[in-house]
Amino acid sequence: MRLHRFLIAETIGKQRQIAVHSADLASQIRRVFRLKKGDLVILFDGSGSDYECEIVESDERSVTFLVLSAGRSRFIPARKIYLCAGIVKKG
Repeated sequence: MRLHRFLIAETIGKQRQIAVHSADLASQIRRVFRLKKGDLVILFDGSGSDYECEIVESDERSVTFLVLSAGRSRFIPARKIYLCAGIVKKG
Protein backbone atom coordinates (compact mmCIF):
# COMPACT_ATOMS: atom_id res chain seq x y z
CA MET A 1 0.00 0.00 0.00
CA ARG A 2 1.32 3.41 -0.97
CA LEU A 3 1.34 6.09 1.72
CA HIS A 4 0.58 9.63 0.60
CA ARG A 5 3.07 12.28 1.70
CA PHE A 6 1.98 15.78 2.79
CA LEU A 7 3.93 18.94 3.63
CA ILE A 8 2.59 20.81 6.65
CA ALA A 9 3.47 24.24 8.03
CA GLU A 10 3.44 23.16 11.69
CA THR A 11 6.64 21.79 13.25
CA ILE A 12 6.12 18.21 14.40
CA GLY A 13 9.26 17.62 16.48
CA LYS A 14 8.59 15.18 19.32
CA GLN A 15 4.83 15.68 19.47
CA ARG A 16 2.75 12.52 19.77
CA GLN A 17 -0.39 14.06 18.28
CA ILE A 18 -0.68 17.00 15.92
CA ALA A 19 -3.68 18.98 14.68
CA VAL A 20 -3.28 20.65 11.30
CA HIS A 21 -5.66 23.56 10.78
CA SER A 22 -5.68 23.86 7.00
CA ALA A 23 -8.88 23.73 5.00
CA ASP A 24 -6.89 22.96 1.83
CA LEU A 25 -5.14 19.96 3.39
CA ALA A 26 -8.38 18.73 4.97
CA SER A 27 -10.14 18.95 1.61
CA GLN A 28 -7.31 17.15 -0.18
CA ILE A 29 -7.25 14.34 2.38
CA ARG A 30 -11.04 13.89 2.58
CA ARG A 31 -12.22 14.66 -0.95
CA VAL A 32 -9.29 14.03 -3.30
CA PHE A 33 -7.64 10.99 -1.69
CA ARG A 34 -10.78 9.88 0.20
CA LEU A 35 -8.78 9.06 3.33
CA LYS A 36 -10.63 8.52 6.57
CA LYS A 37 -10.07 7.81 10.25
CA GLY A 38 -7.49 5.04 10.71
CA ASP A 39 -5.70 5.56 7.37
CA LEU A 40 -1.93 6.10 7.36
CA VAL A 41 -0.06 9.00 5.76
CA ILE A 42 3.44 10.46 5.84
CA LEU A 43 3.83 14.05 7.05
CA PHE A 44 6.94 16.20 6.70
CA ASP A 45 7.65 19.71 7.91
CA GLY A 46 10.87 20.55 6.05
CA SER A 47 13.13 19.53 8.95
CA GLY A 48 14.53 16.51 7.08
CA SER A 49 12.37 13.93 8.84
CA ASP A 50 9.32 11.99 7.71
CA TYR A 51 6.61 11.09 10.21
CA GLU A 52 4.30 8.14 9.68
CA CYS A 53 0.93 9.18 11.07
CA GLU A 54 -2.56 7.81 11.50
CA ILE A 55 -5.61 9.99 10.88
CA VAL A 56 -7.47 10.30 14.20
CA GLU A 57 -10.12 12.86 13.28
CA SER A 58 -10.96 15.10 10.33
CA ASP A 59 -13.51 17.76 9.55
CA GLU A 60 -13.93 20.51 6.95
CA ARG A 61 -11.14 22.73 8.33
CA SER A 62 -8.67 20.52 10.22
CA VAL A 63 -7.17 17.07 10.51
CA THR A 64 -5.73 15.49 13.66
CA PHE A 65 -2.93 12.93 13.35
CA LEU A 66 -1.34 10.46 15.76
CA VAL A 67 2.42 10.24 15.13
CA LEU A 68 3.41 6.57 14.96
CA SER A 69 7.06 6.78 13.94
CA ALA A 70 9.70 9.22 12.75
CA GLY A 71 12.67 8.70 10.50
CA ARG A 72 15.15 10.48 8.28
CA SER A 73 13.60 11.46 4.96
CA ARG A 74 14.79 9.46 1.98
CA PHE A 75 13.71 12.24 -0.38
CA ILE A 76 16.60 14.61 0.37
CA PRO A 77 18.48 15.24 -2.90
CA ALA A 78 22.08 14.07 -3.12
CA ARG A 79 23.14 17.17 -5.05
CA LYS A 80 22.59 20.84 -4.44
CA ILE A 81 21.14 22.88 -7.27
CA TYR A 82 22.10 26.52 -7.71
CA LEU A 83 20.12 28.94 -9.83
CA CYS A 84 22.03 31.87 -11.28
CA ALA A 85 20.68 34.73 -13.35
CA GLY A 86 22.81 36.62 -15.83
CA ILE A 87 22.20 40.36 -15.75
CA VAL A 88 22.17 41.82 -19.24
CA LYS A 89 23.42 45.34 -19.76
CA LYS A 90 21.05 47.51 -21.75
CA GLY A 91 22.80 48.53 -24.93
